[in-house]
Amino acid sequence: MTYIINLFCLFRNLLIIVSLTTLLNNNVNAVVENPGQANEIIIGDWQIAPKAYAFYVGPNQGSSIWWFNELSHVSKRSCFFDDIFRFNNDGSFENVMDGLTWLEDWQNPAGDSYCGTPQAPYNGSTAGQWTINAQATSLTISGVGAHVGLPKVINGSEIDNTNNAPSSVTYTISELTESQMTLDISVGFGWWGFELIKVSTDSDNDGYTDAVDAFPSNPSYHLDSDNDGILDNIEAQNYSSYIAPSGIGSGITDINGNGLDDVYESTPGVGLTPVNSDTDSLENFVDIDADNDGIPDNVELQRTKLYIAPSGIATSITDVNSNGVDDNYEIGGTVGIIPVDTELDGIPDYVDTDTDNDGLLDIAENGNSNNVTSGTDTDNDGLDDNFDNYDDTNISGHTVNNGINPPSASNLGDSDNDLATGGDVDFRDNVNTILITQVYQSAGKKMIEVTNIGAGQIPGGTFTLNLFSNNSGDMTGLTPSASYTITSTLNANQSIVIENNAGGGFSNINSGAISITDDNITNFSDGNDILVLSTTSDNTSWTNRLDVIHSINNITSMVLKDEESNPVAANDPNRWSVFIDDNLDPYRPDADGGAERHPHDPLMSEILSASENSNMQLGYHRTGETFRIGGAWNNGTPDRSRRVVISEDYLHNNSSLSARQLTVDSNSKLTIQDNLLVVSENITITGTNDEIRLAGTTSQLITTHSNDSRIIGNGKLYIDQNSDVASTYRYNYFSSPVTTVGLNTFTISNIMKDGATATSVDSTPLDINFVAGDNGDYTTSPISIAEKWLYSYQTGNNWVYKGSTGVYQATDGFTLKGPGQVQNYTFVGSPKDGKYISSIGANEFYLAGNPYPSALNSKKFLEDNSESINGTIYLWEQQNGLTENEGQGHNTSNYVGGYATRNLSMGIAAPNDGGGSVYKIPGKYIAVAQGFFITGDSDGGQLIFNNSQREYKREGEDSLFFRDGENSSTETYQDPVVKIGLDYTNSEGQNLHRQLGVSFNENRSFSFDLGYDSPLYEPLENDIQYRAEETKMFWKFDQDDTKYVIAGIQEFSTDIEIPIGFSLEYDGEIVVKLDEQQNLEQDVYLKDEVTGATYKLSDNEQGVVITLASGSHLDKYSIVFVESSLSIDDDILLENQLGVYVDNSANELVIKNYANLDIKKLGLYNILGQSIKTWNNLGAELEYRMETKIAAGIYIVRVTLEEGQIVKKIRVD
Repeated sequence: MTYIINLFCLFRNLLIIVSLTTLLNNNVNAVVENPGQANEIIIGDWQIAPKAYAFYVGPNQGSSIWWFNELSHVSKRSCFFDDIFRFNNDGSFENVMDGLTWLEDWQNPAGDSYCGTPQAPYNGSTAGQWTINAQATSLTISGVGAHVGLPKVINGSEIDNTNNAPSSVTYTISELTESQMTLDISVGFGWWGFELIKVSTDSDNDGYTDAVDAFPSNPSYHLDSDNDGILDNIEAQNYSSYIAPSGIGSGITDINGNGLDDVYESTPGVGLTPVNSDTDSLENFVDIDADNDGIPDNVELQRTKLYIAPSGIATSITDVNSNGVDDNYEIGGTVGIIPVDTELDGIPDYVDTDTDNDGLLDIAENGNSNNVTSGTDTDNDGLDDNFDNYDDTNISGHTVNNGINPPSASNLGDSDNDLATGGDVDFRDNVNTILITQVYQSAGKKMIEVTNIGAGQIPGGTFTLNLFSNNSGDMTGLTPSASYTITSTLNANQSIVIENNAGGGFSNINSGAISITDDNITNFSDGNDILVLSTTSDNTSWTNRLDVIHSINNITSMVLKDEESNPVAANDPNRWSVFIDDNLDPYRPDADGGAERHPHDPLMSEILSASENSNMQLGYHRTGETFRIGGAWNNGTPDRSRRVVISEDYLHNNSSLSARQLTVDSNSKLTIQDNLLVVSENITITGTNDEIRLAGTTSQLITTHSNDSRIIGNGKLYIDQNSDVASTYRYNYFSSPVTTVGLNTFTISNIMKDGATATSVDSTPLDINFVAGDNGDYTTSPISIAEKWLYSYQTGNNWVYKGSTGVYQATDGFTLKGPGQVQNYTFVGSPKDGKYISSIGANEFYLAGNPYPSALNSKKFLEDNSESINGTIYLWEQQNGLTENEGQGHNTSNYVGGYATRNLSMGIAAPNDGGGSVYKIPGKYIAVAQGFFITGDSDGGQLIFNNSQREYKREGEDSLFFRDGENSSTETYQDPVVKIGLDYTNSEGQNLHRQLGVSFNENRSFSFDLGYDSPLYEPLENDIQYRAEETKMFWKFDQDDTKYVIAGIQEFSTDIEIPIGFSLEYDGEIVVKLDEQQNLEQDVYLKDEVTGATYKLSDNEQGVVITLASGSHLDKYSIVFVESSLSIDDDILLENQLGVYVDNSANELVIKNYANLDIKKLGLYNILGQSIKTWNNLGAELEYRMETKIAAGIYIVRVTLEEGQIVKKIRVD
């Protein structure tokens, strides 16, 4: 009692509020599920629940007032919490303690409590018995030392000496369910209680319980019960839904503490149900031939040429750590071997009945003369007697490799004798592989290409092509909609093309192919059919399928990639190169859904015009790469489905060169002369001496994938950009189409070379001399470029000096002044490719550049970055026609020019030579190595360059390099477009020309439209081209202070008036002209808003001369499209016959009709020409008063009479 009283005293301060009387009178009611089945429920292993209050003592049943275990005791007394109380089916009972349990002070001489060796008779040595009474209210454990919970707790007392152990103990059952049990026992002065949980022990954490592990021939807990090298955890599960353990050893997740990994315990206490893949009675984990193909799992799980034999036979294996896994298969810390899946079809070889997917089952290719099972397995090892070389009946275990060591032609077969030269044994070697290699579907013509890609003949009648129409998913048990048996013998590398009758015979089928017609098997459409290559054509065709393709879209051709040499049982879209409809629009605006394809995606027209012996050509297909070696292609001609390898110096100059993947190796040079090199995926320029050279003025490289850069290797690309006007004092804006090899950045000295000799098959560009001082020099060899002028312009509105060795980001532009002569530059480095992401600040400028070795589509670039920039590109252009003034040197008179402007609608020339008639207008495409300015929008953001913006455009074809000015070609616009020109003379006496542009579209307005309204670029004071005063012309709209050089406004109508502003640096004349007009027949006029007079710009090469004072003129002029009838006579008419004014006090428009003129129409317009209100057929009354509640401002009144129109400007206050 002393022990109990002391515990009670310890907790008394916590129980001040508790009524002891209430606790003593507390009644505990038994909760037993199905009392009649209590004997069945209790069978199994039980442990003390791993939680607080799992065992406790108090004055009455169920009370824990005196003492209870805390949560910390679960770990502190783990040797007690892991004890097992086992209730066996035969009524026997066991205490299982694993050599350690919790010893209390009465159990050892030292009087301490700790984890130690159990003391007899409480050590599990007693063979006990258990019984439950008929009412399921009590449990009796018989046997000296047999017990549940603490051994000292017996009926009526607590013992303090092992000699006092009773022969039985009876417990009160307070709760008994499938997973929980609570036992109470009175010790005379109080009650003890024990809460237990049912466990299903999984000692080796392999996912199934010890009862399953305890196979008769191997009773200990094993990780690999059949010693085949595959862990039981893997063999026990279906390969397609394998679940890995949650941890290793004690690191598994086991919330209920029953020893079974929770990932396998969907039902408490129940682990995995082991898989049996074949028809025998043995589950895979105890079956040495799980798929009954006659080839032992131990052989099938390993690579043929890397085979490791077991360390011994059966139980004589080496297993130092006694985990049941042969030590030969515990390599580098990995326990067991990961099973091989030769064809990567998701089915490991040891359970794959057709490992090489050749249509021949492994049992027929196992090297044994027998190819059927006998149904007898004498030694019960899972290997049928027809194949079993060893009778292991009299040994414990099995000969898991059946004596196959090593796997070879002699024991597994090698019918094509290629094992020693890179092939494999027969069950892994697809000698005669037949594949669906192309499916073509145009508007009318449909074709299927099937190819024997193997080395031998395939006899006719072996394979059938089946069509499941309007279907998807699993076709098991369904009969195909149509079938075609390939009756022709297919020789090695021969194809058969099956086409429909529509449109007659297809004109471009390889001459070596077999061509037949069948309308039934080709009756697929709309992307919802399945084509299956099978050995049967009935309702077993899906089960016996060899190759599958589905989701064949209309107007598409699917060409099998050349690395695909094995059939598949499930469709894989990544196996195919897709050639798509030419009519898909690569330029569709974002507002209409965006581009439907890349301009250089593989197209259906390429199939029609495919070269002989290319995989695009129907009736021809080769697997593997095609090499350029020995002056020829060794495995078919390149196309967009092929991997192309250049292994010798090769000049390609008669057409574009296409590849899906391109490799240059063996110290080779690939030179493209004035053509396009287009690659869909990877480019590998292997070594430092491997090169791609883009020679001539029109060679470019384009990649079309949508990923980050896929350039591999240490080789280099060569590409030129030419500056064709001599320059020492003037800036050019450049970018780089290459990076420093191995980096995503570049330095100018590393990538920009003296290309005085243009790139060719044997040119050698020279390192430029970057020199101190102001001037470059062309007389040195190589040329000299002044370091001083090499700048970038970073976000933050700052020019940043970097020189030739400073690091530039991939998308940076930079400034450069030339050596004083026409100069070709050669860029040398790793070609830029894929996605580049940078950022731009709010309302900040950034000197970016085309980062690619191809033209850049400015429209796509602007659309992709519409969330971060203001929709406009600015390109610096020196004034055309002005010769450098050596006397002025680097002073500003040599910087005369400005920024050409490009947005989604059009391009506008920079200030240019006023004496010229054609101006350098930026086209839709930005040239290779061209730098340009962009401006962040109100919050800036991410700046994106990607391959979708790239397109092959030669310079002069809507693509220009902006440097010193030159003439340009004319672009064709989609919308009606008008461009207005301004001729003027600057303060230094130079004649210059400016442009404005306006486009008309129903989806735009007089408000700001991103991508269609471009602010006039006005250099900042720190700009190297800054001039304090400059003559300008711009669009200027009400309630918007921005000056625009390009405006996009509403749909065209003749009554639109577009305000045009001028800012002059001098008093004098300017000349306004019509520079260009497209998609609009209407005449164009300049209107004086003060006088109402109009001046025709159409058909007026001299333009309209107007005289203005210096300063800004914002409201004086507009561009209109109807000639005003207003003249001197009109003014007199207004004064004498018609009065127009506003009665501001009454908010009325007043018309005084002194001469009783017949007024047909009266219109009120704002200064932009937008209609406010219209009154029709007023008649000839003397006075009209029209209610007008409009804001203060200037308005236009147009009166239409029988004789014509009269226009009057009014002011509303």
